[in-house]
Amino acid sequence: MTFILPIGFLQGAGFTGAATGVNLARDIELGWFDRMLVSPAPRGVLLAGTVLSASLRALMPITLLCIVGFAFGVHFPGIGGLAIAVAMAVCFAAIAASYAVSVALRFKIQAAAPLMQAAVFMAVLFTSSYAPQQLLTGWLHDVAKYNPVTQIIETIRQGFVGEVTWANTWPGLLALAGLLTLVVTLALRGLNRAAD
Repeated sequence: MTFILPIGFLQGAGFTGAATGVNLARDIELGWFDRMLVSPAPRGVLLAGTVLSASLRALMPITLLCIVGFAFGVHFPGIGGLAIAVAMAVCFAAIAASYAVSVALRFKIQAAAPLMQAAVFMAVLFTSSYAPQQLLTGWLHDVAKYNPVTQIIETIRQGFVGEVTWANTWPGLLALAGLLTLVVTLALRGLNRAAD
């Protein structure tokens, strides 16, 4: 349970972020988002509000998982380890939300929801999520090795199954920053195109 709980953090955060894109697609279909685009607010502010709401909503499944997990004997990672795990998961929700927003702006319909959810699910699944990296074999080992989400999972997991160290933290922070930069750039580009 201790090894798996961090995956619940990422899955909960990821699907919360993906739901943000589905909600945006619904707002686009209903014409509500057009009203937002004609407002004087900068596009970055519109994106930041959407992404921040997804990040804050991700705290709900994370809190529930902590309560249930610790009640069933999951190893407590310490305050520092828990803070790192929660912060990383909340930032992953921002990544998932930014990606989902870019998909919603591209397709403009709720039918694109599977693209949003499946991509987040696969990003988490093809990692060391359910087994340590050294136990993975074949193509899954290779994919997990190069998947940046693996570094995020290992950073979240470190306090639960070992000690929190800078050597275990910085690769996850680097992966998080790279992914966030990529998907925020895509989402901002989609917002700018939608305004034209």
